[in-house]
Amino acid sequence: MKKRKGIAVLLILILSLAVTACGDHYGVEEGESYIYCMNTDKTGLVKVATKISGNSAIKKAESVIDEMKKPTNEIEYTQAIPEQVKLLDCALKGSILEINFSEEYYEVKPLDEKLMRAAIVQSLFQIDGIDAVSVRVEGKPLKDNEGNDVGLMNEDDIVDATGSSLSSYQTDTLTLYFADQNGSKLVKQEVDVHYSSNVLKEKLIVEKLMQGPSEEGGLSNDQSSR
Repeated sequence: MKKRKGIAVLLILILSLAVTACGDHYGVEEGESYIYCMNTDKTGLVKVATKISGNSAIKKAESVIDEMKKPTNEIEYTQAIPEQVKLLDCALKGSILEINFSEEYYEVKPLDEKLMRAAIVQSLFQIDGIDAVSVRVEGKPLKDNEGNDVGLMNEDDIVDATGSSLSSYQTDTLTLYFADQNGSKLVKQEVDVHYSSNVLKEKLIVEKLMQGPSEEGGLSNDQSSR
């Protein structure tokens, strides 16, 4: 989990991966290779069967990225990586895969980027010999919105909701910070939420922040994010 500070920003954000239930025509059979695509609302990921070519971990990684960039005519999902984001090179250092993207990577919207990054990492983990992923942009370490290095990513960095259905819900308590009436200081508020597991948690956070603090100043339940 990573800390985010400032007016109307959650103290702790979780990079969460919500995987929607797959239809028969793009579901993955046991033993099949796959990639992750975004659902049409860009609130979660869909596992899609695909053919991965290559006889080495690097070649397979390049094949995965290439497949993730291909446009699709399907209405249930869309590509996870925009076409303009180019893969410049890959390098395998031990079991750490270092992938280097073009500067267009930073043109992706912040929430979309987190979901895209989760899709990339999860898609690459199926390749034998890769235990962690490092993303670079134009040869430099990927930075978050505050200018900090994102660093290595492995399965512990992703909250995997694989297998959850579209009707699956979960509860959590969000710690939010709002400006007081005078705008002179931040006021902490904890909010209980009940939401679909298909919703990207950061999208839920933004929605709650846009709604503003509850009148009771306490807890409220919300089922609008589905």
